[in-house]
Amino acid sequence: MLPRVFLVKQDIRHRVIADPAAVVADEMQRCLDSGLVKPGQRVAVACGSRGITHVPAMAKAVVDALKSAGARPFVFPAMGSHGGGTSEGQKSTLEHLGLTEAFLDCPILSEIEPQRIGETHEGVPVYMDVNALEADWIMVLNRVKPHSDFFGTIGSGLVKMLVIGCGKMKGADTTHEAAIAHGLEPMLRSVAETVLEKMPVLGALGVIEGPTGLTETITWSPADDLIQTEPERFSRSCRLAPAIPIKRATLLVVDWMGKNISGCGIDPFVIGRQEYLNVHDSYTDFRADRLYVADMTEESLGNADGVGMADATSRRLVSKLDYDAIRLGVMTSRTLPLGRIPIFFESDRDAIEHLLVTGTVPRRDATVIRIRNTTDLEYLEISENLLGEWEALALGPVVSGPSEPRFDDSGNLLPLPTASWTA
Repeated sequence: MLPRVFLVKQDIRHRVIADPAAVVADEMQRCLDSGLVKPGQRVAVACGSRGITHVPAMAKAVVDALKSAGARPFVFPAMGSHGGGTSEGQKSTLEHLGLTEAFLDCPILSEIEPQRIGETHEGVPVYMDVNALEADWIMVLNRVKPHSDFFGTIGSGLVKMLVIGCGKMKGADTTHEAAIAHGLEPMLRSVAETVLEKMPVLGALGVIEGPTGLTETITWSPADDLIQTEPERFSRSCRLAPAIPIKRATLLVVDWMGKNISGCGIDPFVIGRQEYLNVHDSYTDFRADRLYVADMTEESLGNADGVGMADATSRRLVSKLDYDAIRLGVMTSRTLPLGRIPIFFESDRDAIEHLLVTGTVPRRDATVIRIRNTTDLEYLEISENLLGEWEALALGPVVSGPSEPRFDDSGNLLPLPTASWTA
């Protein structure tokens, strides 16, 4: 018999920008007030593969602002090896995010083969998107958040997109290769300095989202300040990052992993598995003895890079795998353990039953937490023996329970409620 569970709702609050596009327009006006952008100039706008909330409206506001100054903007994919590492795949990835030529009313130019523009003082080659090379200005639009591969004073954000995103597959590969000797953060900084020295970078729009995934801050940084302002943005993003509020569980069940959720499909800092990346620092201290990942989002296009952090998964997830995409991702980032395929079970019920048997405590004492994914953490299911801790910490209301876990006729878990901010 499985532990009875309570459905609970985490009390999550933060400042939310009601109209992100309007704020982008205001920040772009700060950029245009510099007078650097002249009528007729071509501006390359770098957009990435992460599922940033409201990114279509934000990118459209950037394009519209540049057009209002008489410039000729175009968008290009800045996502390293994502999108299957092909020109068509990267453009398709942007389209899946709602960034289409029709919506943006500007061209999207996608070419996977970059051009070498120089090298760092360590001798590391530096690359740039060939379409961006032909522009008068280059600018970046990206979210700043903890990176899934390392933890330091910067993470996944403006510097990384300028280096690995704009450098395409070759830039991603050479930077990660050099990071073996020099460390990833030092290499990101070093390559970014070379890009800023060699290329006409206008600046960058940095987006910070709160734990709800809604936009909390949008700020413009001119090129001269881009590297210097990144640590403050990163620190703020860590304070606002989603987290599981109970710090320990025998079993963590994650309903969905996906490339639209995290670079690793499941955020290693949320699930407490960053040691798989040889990373020892984190903004959270959650730990689970066993991890089960039930399914993968359609937006992942079969790329389950990150599923190797799980102790078990389901046959339905394994049946969706694109092994070529997984191999490409883990080879580029040098994070080979993330590409391992864990043992898999026919159903969620079967998996949970077996994982509880293999836990580090007697089954009767096992604690279970279930989440929808590593960004949607408003509603959780917790086992009955965690209710006292939940209430003692005043983490939020109990919605229902106790009850038996609910499965469909195939033995798979019925969906958790979607967060109120995404419903």
